[in-house]
Amino acid sequence: MRSRSRRGASAIETALLAPVALVLLGGFLEYGWYFLQEMNLNAAVRESGRIAAGAPVADDPTATFKAELEAELTRRGMAHMEHASTSWVSGDAGARLLNIQVSVQFPGLTGLVPVPSAIKKSVTTRLEDQEPL
Repeated sequence: MRSRSRRGASAIETALLAPVALVLLGGFLEYGWYFLQEMNLNAAVRESGRIAAGAPVADDPTATFKAELEAELTRRGMAHMEHASTSWVSGDAGARLLNIQVSVQFPGLTGLVPVPSAIKKSVTTRLEDQEPL
């Protein structure tokens, strides 16, 4: 049987270490969620850009990209997050490029540790040369 002073010491040690353990656990959860959302955004932007790059020449690649991005974010469960995207076409007729920048507001999960407030992705892809339908 433990002495009374030893039981009191255990209680104090637990009281001192429990907040540290909770903050660490919160940090693991927060950054795990952040990296998952970052991977989802990366995949959504990449897939939307790929589809827009292969669109027929008659279609506006920036409009195609925005429509596909909305669909991809919905499929990946990110439609509820505030987001803004910018896309433009640059280059000459021989090498037209679709430039994409997307920013999604990241609200955080627990608020125990500081995390970035936004996830940003930039992609540049070459538009395929296709004849209009």
